[in-house]
Amino acid sequence: MNELRYKLHMLHTTQLGERRIKENLDLDSDPVDFCRVLMAKEGAQAVRQGKNYYITCDGVEMTVNAGNMTLITAHRTGGRDFSPDGTDRAMECVIPGYREIYSEGAALVNAFLDSSLTWLDLSGYPGRMAHQAFKDCKTADLTLCGVPAAAAEKLRNAFEGRPVSFDSRPVTDLDTEKRFDVITAILPGGCFGKEERERTVSACYPLLKDRGILIISERLAPFSQEGRNLYFNRWSAYQQSRGRSEVQVSEELKKAKGPGSALTVSEELKVLENCGFDSAEVFWLRGIQAGYAGIKGRSSGL
Repeated sequence: MNELRYKLHMLHTTQLGERRIKENLDLDSDPVDFCRVLMAKEGAQAVRQGKNYYITCDGVEMTVNAGNMTLITAHRTGGRDFSPDGTDRAMECVIPGYREIYSEGAALVNAFLDSSLTWLDLSGYPGRMAHQAFKDCKTADLTLCGVPAAAAEKLRNAFEGRPVSFDSRPVTDLDTEKRFDVITAILPGGCFGKEERERTVSACYPLLKDRGILIISERLAPFSQEGRNLYFNRWSAYQQSRGRSEVQVSEELKKAKGPGSALTVSEELKVLENCGFDSAEVFWLRGIQAGYAGIKGRSSGL
């Protein structure tokens, strides 16, 4: 197994292999990233037979050419590991603190509100924030907004028995007849464009009840060029430590360095204030990602 792990950074697949694995595992995410994370887990088991490795972990069996580390195929051997859809595992290789942002968001809600919550989530597929809301909070009703029909169909099974509804419209098209205690927009590693961000935050404000809370997490922008260099160097090192190839890391950084829509912390807080929120705070910060909270209405004090 150690021999295989030393070569995980070389793992790749062909176009045909990518299509085959996505179909076999019902994935929307990168199958190479998904399988690499499985292979790196302590519980993974691998044997070499002839020219191939055969690796099993979490109900998935993967076949890899031992010579050139081509991921030939992968299929499920047991029950589905609803991460969901492998997206969580792949994102953990890219975003420092990926799961932490969701648990911190839920902890913030619990510190602010102690009641049966109505919740609107704009984070979309794969519904990680929604899973966290039911796990950690007193969530009585949750609406997933902006989820396309195909993705909603996949998520229905994951939330079977839960009070979840789906609305394919963007938040800017929702009416204000229904108000929410909590609205979340968790975008690990990404961000709304600046204009879209302001439209989205403005649309959220009237959808919140008085003393409701908006929670946003987005990629942040450093204040200086020196900070920008440090930021990307640290992020590159993190991704490589999680088994991503130089090509994959380069592509990720290229996207992030493109025409910027990421804001500094102070700029992000200003957007919340400009859209009417009485309080705007940073509640979480790690690596490339920051979490912000906007509170509607003023506190009556302790």
